[in-house]
Amino acid sequence: MRWMLCGSPVNQSFDLVEFDMQRAIALWQEGLPVVPVWLDVIHQRLETQLKLWGKCA
Repeated sequence: MRWMLCGSPVNQSFDLVEFDMQRAIALWQEGLPVVPVWLDVIHQRLETQLKLWGKCA
């Protein structure tokens, strides 16, 4: 599952919500920050780096 941090104009904070491309584009067009948090990609890259690091150690 992919997530995004969405800027909130009301209380100037971020909300963590499920990633939705249309919502992300709409918020971005309103000038609000949108930060994708794709944990599956982060996990995959971390796993790859740890495997490489283990071979070098």
